Amino acid sequence: MGWGAFMKKDEIKLVCQYLNIATEEKKISITYFPLLVFEGIVCLTNYKNIDFEISGTCALILFVSMFIWGEYIRVNSKFLFLYFGVVCSLWSLCCMLAVWGISGSGLWQGLIVFTTFLLFSILANSYLVKRNEGKIFNGNSNHAADLPKSIYGIFGLMGMLTGSIVLKFLSPDGNFFLLEMSLGIVSYLIQYMAIRFLYKHIIRMRYKIDEVLNQQKPKPKKKR
Repeated sequence: MGWGAFMKKDEIKLVCQYLNIATEEKKISITYFPLLVFEGIVCLTNYKNIDFEISGTCALILFVSMFIWGEYIRVNSKFLFLYFGVVCSLWSLCCMLAVWGISGSGLWQGLIVFTTFLLFSILANSYLVKRNEGKIFNGNSNHAADLPKSIYGIFGLMGMLTGSIVLKFLSPDGNFFLLEMSLGIVSYLIQYMAIRFLYKHIIRMRYKIDEVLNQQKPKPKKKR
């Protein structure tokens, strides 16, 4: 085996460690409830702009579609990161639409602000993802730690408690402003996750990781 082949093998190993497919597969079930909650927030905050029956029906169809796709991913995880990328994109989009509804902006004004924020955040997050993942592949940064599922519930509970305490000390206008800012920041952070997952999907396809994993599976012994 030559030096080039050794480097290729070592690179594939690094990519597999970075993707950590086995761990990511276990997180599919925690995507459903947040999607349902975010969709509900969008429907409630935009009831003046969009009829609740229309928005609720669209949200339900979208949720069922993502649920069916998620259950399929459990069986065939080839498009695992693409699924996560789409889910996080929907979360981020829901947060932005909620901000639009809370602000009460007109159609054109809201559309301009929405498009500007979307373009800026995509460019910024794409740069951050490319830079951070480049550091990992170059060995200049450690892999992100995998958090247990329970930690997400703890963060959510702490966020609700902190928000409820802060809201008691603000005026109604201050409450709406804080809510808009919080949803905007959450939208930006979730969009970073979405782009990161989509980047992982590209890396998985580029290095043909599924073929590598199939080759590493133990072959059944032939019966004599």
